[in-house]
Amino acid sequence: MKRRGFSVLELMISMSLMLLVSGTLFFLFRMCSSNFQVGMTRQSLQSQLRRISARLNLDIRQSSFYTISEAPASVNVDMEPGIVPARRDAVCFGYPNGFDPVTGLTIWEKYTVYTATLELPRGRLVTYRVGASAGVVPGTTQQPWGNFLINLVSYTTVPSLKAETNTLKTLTRDLHQFQVDRDLSNQMVVIRVAVRGDRGRTAEGRRSTAESAEMVFRYRAENTWPRM
Repeated sequence: MKRRGFSVLELMISMSLMLLVSGTLFFLFRMCSSNFQVGMTRQSLQSQLRRISARLNLDIRQSSFYTISEAPASVNVDMEPGIVPARRDAVCFGYPNGFDPVTGLTIWEKYTVYTATLELPRGRLVTYRVGASAGVVPGTTQQPWGNFLINLVSYTTVPSLKAETNTLKTLTRDLHQFQVDRDLSNQMVVIRVAVRGDRGRTAEGRRSTAESAEMVFRYRAENTWPRM
């Protein structure tokens, strides 16, 4: 029996179908890859927010509302669709070390500082402690660290020469906003933190908008006395 090969038309149809299937599979792969990258970025940003919240909660709960002083600052960030102002504040509050054996009052030996750098487009959120080397004198009086606002630049410059050895920690390098406000009526600290992730690509190959995550935290300084 005479064997018959493929005609030119059949080959062209087969190749067209193969190209169509390959193109569809490639498009689906790119889309799934992009979604995976977006998911990983969101997970990383949420993880950073949880880590920042846990650290702030631990430090502020040990402090007193009367020892808190904040220093507002802002930057203009180039975002779609235009320039957006973002707060990059700094805050300082007391850090306790035991109780006075006679009066039973909390002894304030150091201060904790949180400062947001003004780098663009994303800054860093850094924390550290200041103590005797910066002139802090231990005592039971609940009061802000006066030198913090007087010499603010020396505290917001990172790394700060005021920081005690081995206390400087960077909590995130993806910071968009760090806004600190005091709720005087409830004696609480309200902090808004926003972080932004790296840009990815869409399934069509275009650069997508940066992923972002934002949370608002309310903390109560438990060593505040007297309470309002």
